[in-house]
Amino acid sequence: MKQSTDGTDPAGEATIQAKLGLLVEQSILDVIRQRPMFDFYADTIEKDVAQKKVAQWLSLPKGHAYQNRSLGAAIRRGAKSYKTFKVETAYNEAYRWSAIEIKISLKEGCEWQEAVEEAWTMSSQSNPYRLSYNSLKIFNKISSGNLYERKIPWNGFGQRCYLRGSYDEIEISLTEIQLKTDINLQYKIESERGERWITLWTEKQKPALYDIGPLNPPLELATHQVTAEELGRFRAWLYKIIQETRFTTDKESIGLFDVRSRKTVSQCFRIWDASSKRYELSKFFDAVRILDGIELSYKLSDDGVPWIVICRLQDGWTWSKFKNHLAQVANEMPLEKKYGLSPESALLLKWIQQLRPDELLRGLTPPIEECLKRDIGLKTDWPSDNLPAYIELLIEEINEKTEYDLRSQFWSTYNGVKTRIRVKKKHLEIDNLIRMVQLYGLSQNRSLSAELVHQNIDNLCKPS
Repeated sequence: MKQSTDGTDPAGEATIQAKLGLLVEQSILDVIRQRPMFDFYADTIEKDVAQKKVAQWLSLPKGHAYQNRSLGAAIRRGAKSYKTFKVETAYNEAYRWSAIEIKISLKEGCEWQEAVEEAWTMSSQSNPYRLSYNSLKIFNKISSGNLYERKIPWNGFGQRCYLRGSYDEIEISLTEIQLKTDINLQYKIESERGERWITLWTEKQKPALYDIGPLNPPLELATHQVTAEELGRFRAWLYKIIQETRFTTDKESIGLFDVRSRKTVSQCFRIWDASSKRYELSKFFDAVRILDGIELSYKLSDDGVPWIVICRLQDGWTWSKFKNHLAQVANEMPLEKKYGLSPESALLLKWIQQLRPDELLRGLTPPIEECLKRDIGLKTDWPSDNLPAYIELLIEEINEKTEYDLRSQFWSTYNGVKTRIRVKKKHLEIDNLIRMVQLYGLSQNRSLSAELVHQNIDNLCKPS
């Protein structure tokens, strides 16, 4: 056999390096395969391996013949480009101990689901649901059925499933099983006397987060800076969808967004700072002001769970009633025409009329300065110090031309003095008449509601 000058076998050394290279590649792919959940909008995932723990990370047996430095060099040679992702490695001595950095990045236009699928195609292990290793062990164990409908100690559950590493991520693994498989798994975690217990069961039918949708409209909403125009565009689309939807029951809810991929994100929202995406979205949906009768509910997370936004009825409403309410609002005469108001005063009055009861503080609006552009839609080049005077002029016009009796009220806050508006209506002749009838009723020991009195006066005034 041909030998090198230093007495080593080149062919044997090449075989050893090839096996080591394959081991390194599988360990790097395990960074993807062992991860239970992905933030689908993240560009990269990273893994740091301490130089002295490289052999342990590669799952090499004790007594192996490799030196840590040669193993580290093999990992650094593991940089490679795949179809959906690429691997980069680097040596970092900034830590108290030396470490090898592994960075896995998605390629342009690819999703983490595709990267997971590609990583698993290079594994000999059967895993049709593409579960992470610990999740797969839990799935295989509970599929036998002997863990269902009884309380099991937390650590005992981990031991029965032969889980690797810490048991802290059991709940994440259960969530992964719920999202990726079809066994409709449910669980409950309880604490008793300092010990955690878990109970598992299955539902006959997977609980639905919503009944209609998901719609995932390609609106490309700009959420990085909440504006009246964008809020109005979303609100108009929402009302249109509700009017066009045929509801079968009043318990049905609409899945407006169910975002699980980067592609859906780009269709629904404009690109924003990835590090603050959840904050931007929550800020946007919190700012959406909608009519009484419906409410928005959302769940936004960075831990791999889909972003969900639903619309449902408030208590005491029906979809038919809300649709009639929508139609009535749509058919109302514009305030500019109805009262002869300027566009600015009309915007302010419209905002006041659409305030919910829980938004009023003993009849006072929220601070105008905080709502001027975003909620009211008013744009003015007046200096901020003169805004109270600008608001006062609009209030004066509204009081002069409508039945409203508004009054500005200064309000001290932690960052200065703001302006609220006291909302009240003028006492009209019919109001005085209703009050007189109510007082007469009290003199006869009868309490009459204003609605009842008003209805009877209307009936008396109808032509016979």
